[in-house]
Amino acid sequence: MARLARVGVLVSWFFVFVAVLPAQAGIECGTEVVRSVPFKYCIDKDPKKSTGDILFFLHGIGGSETTFSTAQRHQALRTSLQHSGRLPTIITISFGPAWLVTNIPTAKHPALMPFVLMDAIPALEKKVGGLRGGRRLLMGESMGGMNAAMLSLAAPTTFSKVALVCPALFTVGPYSTQEEVEAYIARHQPYILRDKVEQANALGAEEFPTAELYDQHNPILWAQRTQNGFPPYYISMNTRDEYGVHEGASVFADMLRMRGQDPTFVAIVGLGHCYPTPDSIAALTKYLATP
Repeated sequence: MARLARVGVLVSWFFVFVAVLPAQAGIECGTEVVRSVPFKYCIDKDPKKSTGDILFFLHGIGGSETTFSTAQRHQALRTSLQHSGRLPTIITISFGPAWLVTNIPTAKHPALMPFVLMDAIPALEKKVGGLRGGRRLLMGESMGGMNAAMLSLAAPTTFSKVALVCPALFTVGPYSTQEEVEAYIARHQPYILRDKVEQANALGAEEFPTAELYDQHNPILWAQRTQNGFPPYYISMNTRDEYGVHEGASVFADMLRMRGQDPTFVAIVGLGHCYPTPDSIAALTKYLATP
């Protein structure tokens, strides 16, 4: 695995275009402020309280706290979980259209990794009365999938299960050589979009100003070096993702296997980024619903 130290963690800097539904009734959305740091949230509580579980959802770039309650693909998952009898309370956290849970403070907010784990999650759980004997679950999509990978590696015992849906994990990044980038693009012809890969690398350099910081937050390298253990993982990807990030998801899954883990890996055959199928929704439902 050549130049593993540069295997990517870049945010996928793109929008996922999907059918959008009207906001669902009974969902509480608002702004919370903890230690002078504001963030937005939406809470979708199961009125039947079928479980004490809480599912934290992290959206992709361009999304918001309303993404889960308005995107058709997520409402299909919610319906499937409801039919399973294991619908959790679903809490979406958002710090804006693009954000990373890193250990790097910015001009806009403190380092979000410790803040989310020690401040945001406890504050939001308090709003719903806590876990009440249930499980704390984590699901991230695209950028949110990369965020979920980092959070779960930083605090592996915090979450009972972690679902990485089309996680934005690249195997090239801002500190890759041009030859490595060209080889990456060649591997994913004819469906990859060169301009998006170049845009991701440019913006990734802004988020991670040094190669050392980039590597410290790299989920693949993190999984290789951690001694803290792992939560159970579900990982799904479209096999012809136009950004090629299915490659990074596969490498991450392989690294978990090398460390003795057995992630649930679902390959969704076909073109697209974050395009689920009925079968993949059923697989994710089974994973999340099974105690």
